Amino acid sequence: MRRWGARAGAFLFALAIPAARIVQAQASAYVPLDDIAYQYVDALASRGLLPSLSGLERPYTRRELDAAVDSARERVTSPVLVAWLDALSGTGRKYAVASDSDSSSVHARFSGDAYVTAQTSGRRELMLSDREKSVRPGITLRMVMEGGPVAASIRGLIDNRLNVDPEFSGRKDRKIAGRMEDAYGGGQWKYGELTFGRLARNWGPSPLTGLLLGNYSYTFDQLYTKVGSKAIHISSVIARLDEIFPPSGPSVQRYLSVHRLALRHATWEVGASESFLYTGAGRGFEPTLSNPFN
Repeated sequence: MRRWGARAGAFLFALAIPAARIVQAQASAYVPLDDIAYQYVDALASRGLLPSLSGLERPYTRRELDAAVDSARERVTSPVLVAWLDALSGTGRKYAVASDSDSSSVHARFSGDAYVTAQTSGRRELMLSDREKSVRPGITLRMVMEGGPVAASIRGLIDNRLNVDPEFSGRKDRKIAGRMEDAYGGGQWKYGELTFGRLARNWGPSPLTGLLLGNYSYTFDQLYTKVGSKAIHISSVIARLDEIFPPSGPSVQRYLSVHRLALRHATWEVGASESFLYTGAGRGFEPTLSNPFN
């Protein structure tokens, strides 16, 4: 994807900082979809303990997860479920910057993790296993910033697993492989949200991957907008995809627009989505196909 997510996300974050002193809202960073937190979310949600979280739209913000955990603690007495809630709350601390009561200024936090990936197949779809076995170390470095209605996050991976992943389209001849997995900034308000940058989203019945918009592929740069409330809202994702370079002829530009109308009442949740993938040599961005109200 285009590598303008980090710079544009930082610009959007800086541009929106003055609004933090005017609009009394509190934003928080997203919890990435590859975080172990969602294993606990799926287990608890299947038992009806996290009704405030959407079952069709992910990722969740750190503040959304904290609120869902606090609400579930009032109804849980099982020691096992309490331990799961504690574990879920602990995973969210990596993306916490300041206390919820201290949101009048901008705060930042740096953190990181070290891990090892052991796999019996380079492909994620085991039905298409290539039996490429490997054990490779990795490092995650992250920075999270929050201030009023503004939040931003940068998360980089140093992981040589990328060199043996057949679905990774980047360079595979590096001694130290890595990529910027998350790089975004934006604002979150009561009846709207605007985020620009790189992160994974999934509009499908959790824990499955959405057909129109899912997190099976690597993260890509996008513009995300949301207007409305939990009861009814319209969301949109607009992105420019990688160009296609045919053996002969000019390169082909590709653009993606995905829109979704969501309705929710109590524990019922439905959504209607549409997507456009338009391509062509020399073709540019088309606002008509990017307008979710059109």
